[in-house]
Amino acid sequence: MGVRGRVRPRSGGSGRVASRRRSHLCLGLHRRGGRAAVRAQGRCGHPQRRRRRVLRSRSAQCKTAHQGRIAAALPAVRRRVGRRKNLPGLAEAWRLVHDRLPEHSLALAGPRNPVRAALFAGLPRVVHLGRLPDPLMPGLVAGAAAVVVPSLYEGFGLPALEAMAARVPLLSSNRSSLPDVVGDAGTLVDPTGPALAEGMEHVAVGGAVISALVAKGRRRAAEFTWERSARRHAQVWDSVAR
Repeated sequence: MGVRGRVRPRSGGSGRVASRRRSHLCLGLHRRGGRAAVRAQGRCGHPQRRRRRVLRSRSAQCKTAHQGRIAAALPAVRRRVGRRKNLPGLAEAWRLVHDRLPEHSLALAGPRNPVRAALFAGLPRVVHLGRLPDPLMPGLVAGAAAVVVPSLYEGFGLPALEAMAARVPLLSSNRSSLPDVVGDAGTLVDPTGPALAEGMEHVAVGGAVISALVAKGRRRAAEFTWERSARRHAQVWDSVAR
């Protein structure tokens, strides 16, 4: 996010590059995003730009006033989300590990679509829950034996944070913002089918190591509050104003 000015984006992202070029400081939700911004600024001739990481907390609900516009874009969004959420990797992992976890099922929360159905077709004990109302999600997470976040990219990583807050063992991809959110309070693996399968078996079996991670995850989740986020933002703006 550029602090100074706002530039209308042009084709090829040149507006965003121009905005970074004119910025004195960038705010990022995670370290990797901040490093990417700094690299881009370096290519623009500003290698010494300052960056700040400001982690946000869990939003209660988010509604939009552009329902019609969003509905029209859903087919393309679904294809992108499927890749970003790494559902193919999760399907491969379950194909490899389901016979070693006979007492477990794989519950998938999210909108139903043909691509998702095809990925998991023929796999045993896969439950397609569909899109669930927000009030049901905390109970679903809390009742899980483990939560798996296999994403290749997350803007922040709320599913991982919600699992830690619910005291549930967490298996997470080591990509994008997720290592920043999870820290050392969860099991981080490469987002490949074999690595995810090994991680799923590890967190499902449990034991002292997983119990310690769950306790640590609860403490880490408590660090992410709106008050802390607002305080960090205020500190950044204050440093820019001086």
